[in-house]
Amino acid sequence: MTEDPRLVGDLPEGPAASNWSRLDDTGHAGEFVQYLDAADTTPEILEWKQHGLRLLQLRPGLRVLEAGCGPGFAARMMARMVAPGGSVLGLDKSATMIEQAVARGGDDSLLVEFRQGDIHALELPDESFDRSWADRTFQHLEDPTRAIAELTRVTRRGGRVVVSDPDWGTGVLSGADPGVSERISRAIERTVRNGRIARDMPGLFADSGLVDIEVLAIPYTSRDLAGLTPDQHPFFAAAIASREMSGLSDTELRAWIDKMTAGIPTGRMLIAGLGFAVGGVKP
Repeated sequence: MTEDPRLVGDLPEGPAASNWSRLDDTGHAGEFVQYLDAADTTPEILEWKQHGLRLLQLRPGLRVLEAGCGPGFAARMMARMVAPGGSVLGLDKSATMIEQAVARGGDDSLLVEFRQGDIHALELPDESFDRSWADRTFQHLEDPTRAIAELTRVTRRGGRVVVSDPDWGTGVLSGADPGVSERISRAIERTVRNGRIARDMPGLFADSGLVDIEVLAIPYTSRDLAGLTPDQHPFFAAAIASREMSGLSDTELRAWIDKMTAGIPTGRMLIAGLGFAVGGVKP
């Protein structure tokens, strides 16, 4: 039997942080879908999304764009919030994600559509949406400035643009060797393409001409795996994906994860960080 090259010792490689913008080309796109299916339904991520939704101020009748919709979980949730009379368009660069979103169907009474598209060059008319949202997408983008300009362009005057992203420079990992934890935290920050984009987002909003800019800090705290495997947990998945940057051996990384998770029953494990939801109005 041929050994699976994606295994790190007995650790699955998982969806590498540097590969989200080209996941269809990795040969393992299904793993990215599985990761989102698992992570996006945890209490921590569901609470995370509420901050962005608060800034969106959704109500029935609004036209909403979600850029980076993945397999469509949030788009369907928002479609319920803008019904009756409202609609949601979910866009994703990945054909795999759009195929999954379409295949999952949904409530026929909801106006939700899924389409492949690039946030850097939206093939959409000017001022065609009341709300535009991107959640945990800008950390992976090649040109965040251009993407904000595009979201602003397709939003009507008086409409709102909201972007939520983690700030990987704020990560806290406690429960195992502090020196190893610090190496992993810094490696994750360097592996993600735009690891600190969240803290720069208010400036990007202002440069794009948006006004009445609001910022909500989003605390993320995890004390257990919430039913996930380590490779599905956002921070452990990022640690596995950034192993080359951290310089840890497979054995060292496995020992660190085992030590962290062993502390769950006694309350020793703490994984935390901050993200930011930023909203602005198009004048």
